Amino acid sequence: MLSNFHILTISFKETSLEDLANYAIQGQGDALRLELLKVREQLKIDELYYLHTCNRILYFFSTEDPVDQNFVKQLFGNSVDYSTILHKQDLDCLSYFLHVASSLHSMVVGEREILKQIKVAYDQQAKWGLTSDNMRLVIEHTIRGAKRVYRETSISERPISVVSIAIRKLAEFSLGKDARFILVGAGTTIRLVVKHLTKKGFNQFTIYNRSISNAQRLAEEVEGSAGSLVDLANHRSPFDCLIACTAATDPIVTYELASQISNQRVKEKIWIDLGMPGDIERSLLSQCADGAIDLQTLEKLSEGNLKVRLDEVQNAESVLDQMLTELTDALYHRKIERAFQLIPAQIKSIKQKAYAEVFQKELQSIDPDAQELITRMMDYMEKKCIGIPMKAAKEAIL
Repeated sequence: MLSNFHILTISFKETSLEDLANYAIQGQGDALRLELLKVREQLKIDELYYLHTCNRILYFFSTEDPVDQNFVKQLFGNSVDYSTILHKQDLDCLSYFLHVASSLHSMVVGEREILKQIKVAYDQQAKWGLTSDNMRLVIEHTIRGAKRVYRETSISERPISVVSIAIRKLAEFSLGKDARFILVGAGTTIRLVVKHLTKKGFNQFTIYNRSISNAQRLAEEVEGSAGSLVDLANHRSPFDCLIACTAATDPIVTYELASQISNQRVKEKIWIDLGMPGDIERSLLSQCADGAIDLQTLEKLSEGNLKVRLDEVQNAESVLDQMLTELTDALYHRKIERAFQLIPAQIKSIKQKAYAEVFQKELQSIDPDAQELITRMMDYMEKKCIGIPMKAAKEAIL
């Protein structure tokens, strides 16, 4: 048994994201610390590690008690569907955690954020005293294994989010850092666009949105200007690229409007449509094919990149198989080291008893030179008696 390791987990694969919160511990900071300490004490858990992300709840722990239905009920309460909870144990547990850290069980295969989340959660919980030596070894080898997957495979190389691909396609136009952007919409997607663009060094944005208050909030964050969708038709300032993503059912940027705001220089601009079903009129995109990027094209690229990532899963599995072997070896070594920690003290105690009690009279009856020789022999035997079993045990594992 590998230190009685267990994982109880549920993710987007087993339940809806809305229901996932029912399986989580509520609270952060000190409130979370107290709840985790309470869980560890009540369920007689030796080491406890808890991971809560936007699409996964995971308890990783070690215990000598059986992890049965009663255990699960005590951990999750009575208001959840127990059939959706996955239970992994011992070797399967370690393998599963390696796969999670390497994003093979992520909603987006190849995403690196999960590794950061695992490390942040561990650093915090180690300070709280929830984990010990075994969990430290597991986390260290898991992080090392995940980094090897990212380094030695192509699983995270090609972007698959449409925004990331759009920004990469935009880079092909070689815009200068002084490029001016019109952003139509102020929702999650446009905010992500702004995040990517500002990272690239762009900082000139004019934002138009149906709700002008949302446009103003985003504009304040990037020191840009804002207006309503009605104001878009009156835009006359020079721009280089327009990116649109709204919840509208009909195109907002028509060919006529594009001609107005570009001063009849439609084909000199870049038009990026991230809306569904579409925020830029198809006739505009088709006539500006060399300077247009639409959602359908981006989704095809995303599907192709995802296929490349999925094709790399087999290579990632090979790396993780090696790391699992290394991890189990490390845990066995550490277990033996702990088991043998008492040997030196025990042997020293036996030697002292031999001098002070068992052979005390005989030692007193011999001359000093003989006593010194016996002492040197006993010291030699003590060192060998400590070293031989340690060496033999390690060689047995290897």
